Amino acid sequence: MSIQAACIYASLIFHGAAGFSPSSRGSVVFPRTTSASSVRLHSMLPDDNNTPNNLVDMPPSIARPDPSILISAKDGSTQQNAVFAITAAITLGTCVIVSLLNGVETILPAGWFAAWRDYTWPAGLGLIFMAAGVSHFTVSDAFCSIVPPRGTWGGLWQVPAPGAEELGL
Repeated sequence: MSIQAACIYASLIFHGAAGFSPSSRGSVVFPRTTSASSVRLHSMLPDDNNTPNNLVDMPPSIARPDPSILISAKDGSTQQNAVFAITAAITLGTCVIVSLLNGVETILPAGWFAAWRDYTWPAGLGLIFMAAGVSHFTVSDAFCSIVPPRGTWGGLWQVPAPGAEELGL
């Protein structure tokens, strides 16, 4: 496996993508969900012994929810309130994690927490950010497509999306 392929693979893992498949133009196509027909197709593909793979169970059929329950389907003020609530939840969660880490630091003997933090966190975070940085260039179409259009979140998002001019947004 080449270094570029390893970085792309790592970035897909860190960005929560279910998987990828190369398209005819060499870019990467990200599936949004795994459909029952996709699972059925992959279970029928032969394995290394040229026998059908019957070990894959079919996922249960789940009805799609009504799109009107989505926050993006609500009025502007409701969307803004949802963004503020999500931001508050992330902030509160960050405070809880910091408090937990402070508690771990007080429980451990002197110097152990600092050694753990100083010798393990930079490598893990460095790999995550390196993979994200490489994937910004190797799968730039995927990153451009996740930027919301201007006016999203009840008008709070006023940053132009990449390629907005070509799309007339």
